[in-house]
Amino acid sequence: MLLTPHILLGAAIGSKIANPAAVFALSFVSHYFLDALPHYDYDNSAAKNKKIDKKTLILLIKMAIDICFGAGLALTFVWDSPLRTNAIVGMLSALLPDALLFLHWQHPNSKFLKIFGVPHRACHYLKNLSPAWLDFSTEIIVVLATLSFLFYAV
Repeated sequence: MLLTPHILLGAAIGSKIANPAAVFALSFVSHYFLDALPHYDYDNSAAKNKKIDKKTLILLIKMAIDICFGAGLALTFVWDSPLRTNAIVGMLSALLPDALLFLHWQHPNSKFLKIFGVPHRACHYLKNLSPAWLDFSTEIIVVLATLSFLFYAV
């Protein structure tokens, strides 16, 4: 899944729950639930390389734009919230599973990182099981649902 839906859902969780530990845990787990849905995904094959080549750099730029867009959108809705800090915790913890997966690819022999890599792969939606329109539709539905939750429940 693109990173924006993860960020928005993490922000939505954080904007409604006062306990930062609960926000962290729920947002972290929400990542796996979203990844189980049909969705579009980046071509992450370049991220598995240990060297930075042109393909890897392009992937990193796309992901940086995605993170900036998602974070900017989320912060627009939660900036004046008394739970803004929790929303930021939610945003970051919702991205953490992908960061740990990337580290697992870079260090495949790490037993600690394998703890996160294996379940990520296990719950991740298998590509090519649905048409592309469904993958993008799911992303759009998640974004619209979280935005409406952020907008109307503030």
